[in-house]
Amino acid sequence: MNTIIRLMANFQRSLLPLIAVSLLSALAFAQQRNGDGKDDMILSAMHAELERSRSQLKMEQVAPPYYIEYRVFDLDQYSAEAAFGAIRGDARIRFRFLRVVVRIGDYKQDSYSGQGEGTLDFLPVDDDILAFRHQLWLATDRAYKAAAESLTAKQSQLKQLNIDQPVDDFAHADPVQSVGPLVKLEFDPEPWKKMLQDASAIYKSDPEIETSESRLSFQAVNRYW
Repeated sequence: MNTIIRLMANFQRSLLPLIAVSLLSALAFAQQRNGDGKDDMILSAMHAELERSRSQLKMEQVAPPYYIEYRVFDLDQYSAEAAFGAIRGDARIRFRFLRVVVRIGDYKQDSYSGQGEGTLDFLPVDDDILAFRHQLWLATDRAYKAAAESLTAKQSQLKQLNIDQPVDDFAHADPVQSVGPLVKLEFDPEPWKKMLQDASAIYKSDPEIETSESRLSFQAVNRYW
């Protein structure tokens, strides 16, 4: 008899401090932003680099971007597991994940395809605005160069096709602004580890039980866009 008992507890808190800003509306955002989030280093770094890229990002013989997008996922996670009354492992993980999209061309036809769909990187977990800006700058530079190559390849491929009903690559939309409070993962793991031990030990003395496991995962995510 092979009976598997798994008790899983998942707790996820995700509150989204979002700033949706197109390249064309960056100045409006700078003027209209209220006090919420003004002391957030990640948000400040994203805004500063967006402004710099809007005014300075340009290579010879390559069109400047008409849209730039930054996304940051700030994740703090704790997970643990136990088997037959003993803790097999527990870990706390913290990282910040960055995605940068740069579009060149225009709304009808732009670079968003293949390698032009953005670059991925990590931001430091220390709150250092200069380190944030440096990483954003590097990722934006890579995304811009990838967008240039992508648009050239895309235009070359489209010349070989006969498209009866062309569809625009991107759509116009009004900017939306929303800034919410940050969430934090604050808890004492010891009572939860004790719960895992007790739960996985229920059938510890039953000779017919081959596996008895319990797991839990707590997660706090802050998203920036």
